[in-house]
Amino acid sequence: MWSIFKRAGDIKSNVVMKKITEGWSPFIIDVRSLGEVQKTGAIPGTNLVKSHDKIRSALKSIPKKGDVLLLCRSGKRSRIAYRTLTASGINAARLYNLKGGIAAWTRNSGRLEKY
Repeated sequence: MWSIFKRAGDIKSNVVMKKITEGWSPFIIDVRSLGEVQKTGAIPGTNLVKSHDKIRSALKSIPKKGDVLLLCRSGKRSRIAYRTLTASGINAARLYNLKGGIAAWTRNSGRLEKY
């Protein structure tokens, strides 16, 4: 039942692509394992790869200002990271979870690059 409602912070890949072409440059955190990222590639401009279960250790690496885009393969682990970061004091208004993750990104013809 809850899945019919948009989750706070979720953003669709086509919206991200459009915003990036218009000049949006969020701090991008891929919360997959480094091995996953190296195997499949990363969204261009990815700033940090940090497993979702170790995201707290990255708090000092996340800029204090500006938007932050979180992503994983399907959107589940990045949703966990989103909750962890908001619970750690990062303003939810500047956090975005890539809905559907890398899978949705590539389905929408999103480019990946080696990391």
